Amino acid sequence: MGTCTGLRYFELLSEFYMAYRPTDEERTDRELDFILARGVGDWSPRTRLVADVMSGPGRHALALGRRGWSVDAIDMDASLLGRLSRAADDLGVAVRTIKANVDTDSLQGSYEMVLCLGTSFGINAGRADAFRLIERMRDIMAPAALLCTEIFCAEARYAGVTQLDKVRAWPAGGSVSKRLVWDARAEVEHVLATITGAGRRDRACYRQFVPRRDTMSALLRDAGLSEVRRYAGQDGWPTGDAALWTARAPD
Repeated sequence: MGTCTGLRYFELLSEFYMAYRPTDEERTDRELDFILARGVGDWSPRTRLVADVMSGPGRHALALGRRGWSVDAIDMDASLLGRLSRAADDLGVAVRTIKANVDTDSLQGSYEMVLCLGTSFGINAGRADAFRLIERMRDIMAPAALLCTEIFCAEARYAGVTQLDKVRAWPAGGSVSKRLVWDARAEVEHVLATITGAGRRDRACYRQFVPRRDTMSALLRDAGLSEVRRYAGQDGWPTGDAALWTARAPD
């Protein structure tokens, strides 16, 4: 499974994405309230320009747009970006969509806040890949800008186990089942997924970087970021086996 790519997984899932992960506006607002209170605090951004990296259908981008921020939503899935663009037009919010694969494409811009939420960080990644993504996000941060990324916690996700089985189903009869196998040395989980829906049953696999706390802290600091903070469930972050990491770009 180590040679698997997530591209096929996301291509297969795209058709069912909104059923698989329906938008939860209340949860999204709780997450943004947490970020703006803990990460932003008394900081007064000048441009209120945000990059939502690996935005998917853009629940955070749209919610920030409603709060008066200007958002560039970056994702490789054209169909999800199209849905996001239509939703932004309907709401009359300042959200621009950019099609890019953040694993391979260079990113442009100067943002006062860069988000990578929804545990997208680490998809198709090992430690070196994750560090390169941090560097790409750092390079589009304005001086003293804020980075916020959500990532699964090895300590919470694999406490005493090395394998997990997860199933998520939706009312139309579709489902995604996953077997996750943990490689503790590489801090990577290997995922075999079965996607059922629309009369089909497809299989795909991918890997995801799931670092220990010390590893993630070191990666952010090695990228030249400072004021590194971690917020987990006990701090009020709403995802039980994931944590929110925040860091600042140099002045």
